[in-house]
Amino acid sequence: MSSGPTGIDDVTRQLLPAPTVEPTADAVHQTQSSAVESIQPTTTSTAIETTLVLAPFASGTIGTSDGLIVVSVPNGAFGDVMIVNITTLDTLAVQPDPDDGLVPGRMMTLSAFDSDGNPITAFAVPLTVSVQLSLDDLAAVDNDPTRFLLALRDADDGLWLPSPAAVDGTGRMSSPIDRTGTYALMWTSDPPAQEGAPGR
Repeated sequence: MSSGPTGIDDVTRQLLPAPTVEPTADAVHQTQSSAVESIQPTTTSTAIETTLVLAPFASGTIGTSDGLIVVSVPNGAFGDVMIVNITTLDTLAVQPDPDDGLVPGRMMTLSAFDSDGNPITAFAVPLTVSVQLSLDDLAAVDNDPTRFLLALRDADDGLWLPSPAAVDGTGRMSSPIDRTGTYALMWTSDPPAQEGAPGR
């Protein structure tokens, strides 16, 4: 006579699969209530939005999945946990006034929130936005990178506020920003006047 399970509990353990433990939301996602020291820069991406979570005063980088738009957050930009979001927009969504002489390119909205979910509107240390220019972008300005700029849309009157930008040897345009809002890569429809030229 072969030996076998002698009790109902033994038979049940043989017939039933081992129990599985589903990970909880807290185990999968780091919550804002976690210890501040344990927060590490983390990113999640979708087709149109990217999110970055940073510990107080920490630095990090957030960018679109295609790498065309990147925002660099330096140390000391904000003194609390900061959740930064980039949402890319259709360039036809918000057009500049033709009289501004600006042509819209890639566009994004940058938003940020503290650990309590309150909006962050300004940064203690400027962030840097960089945009990769395409050959089509350069062709549109006759290969004159000085005509590129980054513009912030004024939420009150809808006007675009241009800021200076620099283009490096790889065709990447960079510009500092000190607040959240809707930004767009733009270029002037006419070459900028040279310093000291007539009319300046």
